[in-house]
This record gives sequence, C-alpha cells and structure tokens, in this order.
Amino acid sequence: MRKFIGHNSILIFVVGAVVLQPSFAQVYGVSTQFSYGPDTILSVRLNGQYPAFLADCRSRAITRFSNDCVQYIIELRNAPADPIIQTIIDTSTVNVDPSFEFVDINLDGFVDIKLTDRVYSLGSESYHFWTFDRDSGRFVFNHEFSELSGDLEIDSVNKFITATFREHNVPVCEDKRTYNVVGSHLILVKHVWDEQALVGDSSMIKTFIEKLVDGKMKLVEVIGAQ
Repeated sequence: MRKFIGHNSILIFVVGAVVLQPSFAQVYGVSTQFSYGPDTILSVRLNGQYPAFLADCRSRAITRFSNDCVQYIIELRNAPADPIIQTIIDTSTVNVDPSFEFVDINLDGFVDIKLTDRVYSLGSESYHFWTFDRDSGRFVFNHEFSELSGDLEIDSVNKFITATFREHNVPVCEDKRTYNVVGSHLILVKHVWDEQALVGDSSMIKTFIEKLVDGKMKLVEVIGAQ
C-alpha cells in the first residue's frame, strides 16, 4: 500500500484502485443547476479502472438578504456510510432550472463536473467546470474550461472540443470555435463566425474563417456578401 499526500487529502492506492479520503469543503458563488434534478444520488466512476463513488445532488430552502431562495449542493462520498470527500455549494442568489452532469471535459481519462450556469436559449449556454485532480484526489474549479460557452461537441478520439455560440437575439449568426486539447489545456485552432451585412435592401450573412497558422490565428477565407 502506498500513500500519496496532497495539500488537503490523501490518495490511497490499493490493488490498482483509488480510495479518496476526506477533504475540506469548497464553496463557490455560482449559479448552479442539476439536470438530474435536486435530491438525486448518482453513482459515478472516475474512469473504468476505479471504483464508483456517490454524488449526492440536493437542494435546500434558505433565506438570504431577507429573500427566500434555493441553495444547491453536491456532496461526494466513496459509499453511503462514508464521510464526505468534498462538498460543492451554490452560494448565489439566482435560482435557475436544473442542469448538471459528469463529463471528461479536459480529455485526461477522468470524469469532471459540468454545471450549466445560464441558458438564455439553445446555443447560448455558459458553464462552470470542476476538473478532477489526481494529485489531490479532488475536483478543482477550472477557470480555463469555464470560459467555454454555447453547444459543446467533444471529440475524445482526436482531442477536439467545438463550442458553437448563438446570440439569442440574432439566432441566424453562429460563432464556432474549435479547440485542440493538449495537456489538459485549450488551444484554439479554428474560428468560424457569421456577421449580418446589408446588401442593397437585403440582409445577408457573411462567414469568416480563421485557422491557426504558424502559432497565430489567420483569416483564411470569407464567404458570402461582398
């Protein structure tokens, strides 16, 4: 048996399995949502090699600044009777509809926590991600991946993520960014976006395409109204 001591937790490796030990609670002032609905317990695996852990997603009514609101909480345990490994708490004053899931967003082979922060309309989503950190055995808030917005397409084989954003007031225009995931970081390799242009009495769509060339984004093509 080998013990690896991180800043706030211990990872114990036993016959190839990871047992996560209790860590301090983490509080974030974000507007979190749960797609499976609050008061749901999920069985989640970090990946196929490790045992499942439990994610207890629940809500509670609280009063903040003299206003009644709902607070959402995720509690992580190895088993029902085990102590809490980690707690993620929504401390915002905004109430939103549930939307939450576990997904490997940084394509390192371990699942991460994805919380949809806001949805004005399809294609205008914004997110908060907590990526799993193997050294500490905890989910850590990831600022870089939390900058992603819109519909997300994940190509885990080729390690690409495409984010397609649509303005809710200009649904015909899209902003599509394709990132290569390298070492759990995002590298923008292609950017395609639309702009409305007035041609005579008609409104036309212009499409601009940029690609990564010699380490810099370069405009390579313009399609549409001239």
